[in-house]
Amino acid sequence: MHLMARESWTDERLDGLNERVDRGFREVDRRFGEVDRRFDEVDRRFEFVEERFTQMDRRFERVDQRFEQMDQRLEQVDQRLEQVVGRMESGFDRIGDRFDRIDTRFDYITEHVVRLQTVLVRSLVAILAVVVAAILAYAGAQL
Repeated sequence: MHLMARESWTDERLDGLNERVDRGFREVDRRFGEVDRRFDEVDRRFEFVEERFTQMDRRFERVDQRFEQMDQRLEQVDQRLEQVVGRMESGFDRIGDRFDRIDTRFDYITEHVVRLQTVLVRSLVAILAVVVAAILAYAGAQL
């Protein structure tokens, strides 16, 4: 096995290493600066998005308020409709009662008209019987 000789650290070599380390750190610093710049841009974008969400939240709150107002109005309309329907039902009940009374009156009138017809028919039959009897009596007296 072949052993390699180890080089010694001279001032020149240490200075070269130091320069390379410094360059590496400057490159790292530059890259971190770029990362920081990108994060700053992302932060600005997030701030913009956050503001947009805040605006949307406000708009949704207004929409929610409008829906609540509409719900209240619809409740009022429902109450009014219930009152109107109640009055209409009451009115229809009264109209139904009136029709029932009219039906009772028509039944009464119909019954009396039928009785009157019966009386008139009987009277007509009686008058005809008297006329026939008178004609027969006159004819019998003439014979």
